Amino acid sequence: HMASEYEWSAVTQGWILSSFFYGYMLTQVVGGLLAQKYGGKQVLNFAVVWWSMFTYITPFASRQSVSVLLLARFLMGLGEGM
Repeated sequence: HMASEYEWSAVTQGWILSSFFYGYMLTQVVGGLLAQKYGGKQVLNFAVVWWSMFTYITPFASRQSVSVLLLARFLMGLGEGM
């Protein structure tokens, strides 16, 4: 729905979708190391709060600019990767 509302090109939509996966990819190993050190429950609790926060702000970020949305999606991906 957002793509048609904001008239994003296919390239822009690709960047928006990819930004999440770039963040996700970066924290896969980091999440495992943090879970080893602090415990999986602590890391998961932090990650759930983190990605929930960025899920909540996604619609607001999209109204600001594509750049703000890309950042929000990237940061959401960081939390999901943990």
